[in-house]
Amino acid sequence: MWKEEELPCFLPYGAIPGNTVAVDANAYDRIRVYWGRLTHVDTIVPSEIEVSSSQDIAAVNARAVYSDGSTALKKVDWDISQVDFSKPGIYNVEGTLRGNPFHFPLTHGTGDPVIVPWKGKYYYLSTNDTSGDIGLYVREADCPEDLFAPDVERYLILDVDEEKHFGRLNFTSWVVSRIYSLLWVEKSGAPSVT
Repeated sequence: MWKEEELPCFLPYGAIPGNTVAVDANAYDRIRVYWGRLTHVDTIVPSEIEVSSSQDIAAVNARAVYSDGSTALKKVDWDISQVDFSKPGIYNVEGTLRGNPFHFPLTHGTGDPVIVPWKGKYYYLSTNDTSGDIGLYVREADCPEDLFAPDVERYLILDVDEEKHFGRLNFTSWVVSRIYSLLWVEKSGAPSVT
């Protein structure tokens, strides 16, 4: 997705954009937030709590806030080395959020990756970089971390087929964009455009 003034840098000279839909600025901004890169923008923790044991502190979670406005509760590894539970008082405690570090690259030989939650499962869709981005693959797992486990099977759902012109990069890109748009329509409840 791009703004109209950005089109010349993507299209060859004289090309006429096709398969495009004009949207207003508000819809454009909402779509970019929804489909854009998700980043962690804030962490919310209680400013004060009353505890009597290390277990009480360990039970305190943080709320991570993301760039699309969503939030998630996260476990925290609290540093309680300066807390003396035998002496009442006020102690400052710092902590580190626990997370699922995903290291780049997520997989080898794939491109155009996206992870989609759908009907209680997670799906990793990608193209095949070893064949010029031709081919569309999917993996399925119960949680995002498991998508990259060594034993997770990768299913080919679109392969090279020159007779059907499935060997051109623009076709693979079109298929990926249609899958993403269909998933967005289903999740958002927006009317489908075919």
